[in-house]
Order: sequence, then structure tokens, then C-alpha cells
Amino acid sequence: MGTDIHAFIETDTTGDFSTAGSIFSLTADAFILDRDYDVFDALAGAREHQMPEPDRDSQRIPLIPPRGIPSPRSLSVSRSFFYLVDDPVSTVGPPNEWFWPRHRCVDPIDAQEWRTNPDCVYSTVVQWFNGEHVWDAVSPRGLICPTWLSATEFDESLAHHSIRLLDLPVSYRILRKSLEMLEDELGANCVRLVLWFDH
Repeated sequence: MGTDIHAFIETDTTGDFSTAGSIFSLTADAFILDRDYDVFDALAGAREHQMPEPDRDSQRIPLIPPRGIPSPRSLSVSRSFFYLVDDPVSTVGPPNEWFWPRHRCVDPIDAQEWRTNPDCVYSTVVQWFNGEHVWDAVSPRGLICPTWLSATEFDESLAHHSIRLLDLPVSYRILRKSLEMLEDELGANCVRLVLWFDH
């Protein structure tokens, strides 16, 4: 079993990524990108993160340390990264099925147990349609190095590790071209790449 990348392109026409209802993902699910551990380290140090501290290679440290999962974020990113904490004794009841799938819910006892993992992220998800509510959310075990990058930071991160985009599989070039086209359409401050890894 290896490490895989989950990458989403988010847009926000307001340009400040501060309101959940204005942030959208280009795709409903993550881009399918080839496994390339050199790229993973360049973008967020994903493989090095799994090494014991004394065994880490300083040459593989990313230019931009992982920033964490952004908040707020698009619903697609939230649905892929988090489970909602669904408290059965809550007066709100379970989440609306159009907002959140039942199979991505976890009960509070399991959520507390997940939080014992140092890589676990505890956050909230704002339901801004089909009713309004702020849900507690928790990431499952195995998701590491969440971060976000602009297109320029993506380029700089690869260059810092002497990786040429043209030498990478076409999936990475499609991802980069998508960032470029959206920036041309909306502006650089309205587009970001959100990514993390699982192992």
C-alpha cells in the first residue's frame, strides 16, 4: 500500500475565500493524479512526513510547509476530507441527504477516538443550503499533509525540487493548465489548489 494524492481546484469569485457559500470546487471529486513521490514531497512533504524525524532528508522538505486544510472550503473538499459528527440525541437530526451523504457521518464516540490520532483534523462544515447549520467535522485516520497552493506556488514548489512539469505525467499538466485557465478567467486571487495525501 502506498501514498496517494487528493487534489481539488477551488474558486471564489469574491477573491478572499472567506464565505463557504461562495467557494466551489471545479470537480465533484478529486483529480486522479499519478503517484509520484518526488512531486508529493515537493508539494507538501508527504513521504517525508511519514519518516521518523532522524531519517528525514532535508533536501526533500517542501518550499512551502503544509498549511492545513483551508477553512472555509468548498463542499466537495469537505465531503472528501471530513466526516460529519452526527449526534443522535441532537435536536437538529441527521444532515439533509442533499447536503451530506449518510455514509460520511460518524458518531461522537468514534469521532473522539479518531481525534487521538495526531494527523486528525477537527473542524466545522457550514451547511448553507437546504437549511442552515454548522456541523462538527473530523478527518479519518490516514489523511496527511493537507495544504493549499496558488498556481505560482505550485510552480515554485516543483522548481524548488528541480522537477519540470513537462517531465511529469499528463495528469499533472492537465491540473496545471486548469489552474491557469481559471486564473485567466477569474483572477489569480480567485483560484487555489487544495490537496492532501492518504497512506
